[in-house]
Amino acid sequence: MNPPKVVYVEPDEEITDLVERIRDSGDVEELAFVLPQRARVLQSPLNLRLLQQYSRSYAKKTSIVSGEPRVQLMAREAGFSTYASVTALERGIEVTSPVVDLGASPETFAVADTAAPAETIWTAPVDAAPMRAPRTTGAPLPAAVPRGPRGPHNRRPYYYAAGALFVVGLLLLFLVAPSATVTVTIKAKSISVNKLIQGTTDATAAAGPDHVLTSVIAADENDQFQAKPTGTKAIPATPGTGSVVFETDRILGDCIANIKAGSTFFQTSASPPVVFIAAADAPSSKECAPDKAFFVPAGLGTPGGYGPPSAAIPISAQVAGAAGNVSAGAVNTWPANPDATNTIVTNPAATSGGVDAHNVTVVSDQDKQAMQASLDDTKKRLTDKVKADLQAKASGKTIAQDPSGAGLTVTPDVQPPLPNSGDQYQPTNITVTMHGKAAVYSAADLTKVVNDDLKAQVPNNETLASSPAPNVPPPKITQAADDGTVVFSATGTGFTQPVIDLQKLKDKFTGKSRGTVRTLTDQALGTAVQSVDVSQSIPFFVLPFFSSRIEVKLTVVAGSPTT
Repeated sequence: MNPPKVVYVEPDEEITDLVERIRDSGDVEELAFVLPQRARVLQSPLNLRLLQQYSRSYAKKTSIVSGEPRVQLMAREAGFSTYASVTALERGIEVTSPVVDLGASPETFAVADTAAPAETIWTAPVDAAPMRAPRTTGAPLPAAVPRGPRGPHNRRPYYYAAGALFVVGLLLLFLVAPSATVTVTIKAKSISVNKLIQGTTDATAAAGPDHVLTSVIAADENDQFQAKPTGTKAIPATPGTGSVVFETDRILGDCIANIKAGSTFFQTSASPPVVFIAAADAPSSKECAPDKAFFVPAGLGTPGGYGPPSAAIPISAQVAGAAGNVSAGAVNTWPANPDATNTIVTNPAATSGGVDAHNVTVVSDQDKQAMQASLDDTKKRLTDKVKADLQAKASGKTIAQDPSGAGLTVTPDVQPPLPNSGDQYQPTNITVTMHGKAAVYSAADLTKVVNDDLKAQVPNNETLASSPAPNVPPPKITQAADDGTVVFSATGTGFTQPVIDLQKLKDKFTGKSRGTVRTLTDQALGTAVQSVDVSQSIPFFVLPFFSSRIEVKLTVVAGSPTT
């Protein structure tokens, strides 16, 4: 078995220093603490029990080497293997039962070794040259220091029990209950981003720097309302109109004179006849020069052998009304015809347009206003529904609209169109359809682009501070179109800080004083540290010995900007 590692204790060391020695001993299984004369650290039973507790928690076998009988007694009672000198440690000769009067001065202490009657160990000071008393076979044991008178009962076991309970309570208090918070304020460097980012529906282009992918969504909504007219309009009677042509059986044709608008009459053969008036003068032709008469093409030269018709002469019924609407061929009489035997007149098509006087329903001014109000209300209601539909279809994305509102469009389609005031109109259902279209983008994608630009400014061996987190406000949209083309003006700010291993810091802080915590923090983080504040749930001169009971909080404050 390897000999124990000898650890020399300085006169002014504290119990926390010895605990730190145990923690830093690595794979060494046995330790021997060598105490100088009148060392303060183990003059207290509490410190000895704390040392024993930590030795066991780290699976170490710890021995105490001291030339002071009082320390030897307390060390053995705490469960330590105890030696009077380093030489005794090397030879494995333990102090087994020192006799001590706790009320006497240290100079009167004596040690009796009942385990080795043939040998007496001299308890010389540790810092003196190790000596061994001469072997005296059968020599009598040294007389014990006289004790004072004892009472009828030995109360020492009760004292020990009370002391043990007290020690256990202190162990629970100091090892389990305490907690500490170390707040480290870091002077961070500020960084910022201010740039234009292009939004596009082209996935390839969106993969490039300072681009984000957008998309286009659409929605339609429709509804109907009835346009109902209430106005009345008197429609006057109108005459029927048409035209007549002439035919002749004369072989050389015929020339007809004096067909004048408003003075030449034609009529039907009915009784009473429907009279029509020429609505225009008959044109003259060269065939009838110099009379400038109207020419009728030549016929066959035999009775009834009529030739082709002449040019048409417009006519209008003399009396307005529906009676002026007659069938084709009904206008066949020309009262002023000087030669009715050879030349005849007829209407090749029915006359039309004759209307008796009557009243019709029309759109009044009030009707027009009511129709327009219904149309406007329907448009607004459908527009709101379209926008709600677009928002739902955005699926968590944001609709892009620039200051003019471009980027989201809602266009109407009205069928049939509204009539004008005064139009003859019947109750009609008007169908209104609103077509919506919008460009959308992911706010997270935009934030990522800004954060990536911030991270690109972080120096080596530093990181982007998470508290406070980078500030990326919603972007300003300078231009937007419903085809997905968007231009964003984006900004972002953040801080950089040194890379910090919080667990490693907590491990370093365990069992250390407040001043040591600040020193360790400066060593780990350098000039970035502005302040270190330590608060503890139970006031104590050192931090808890378990890192799990220590919390390290980082606070970042603005420093100089990154150049």
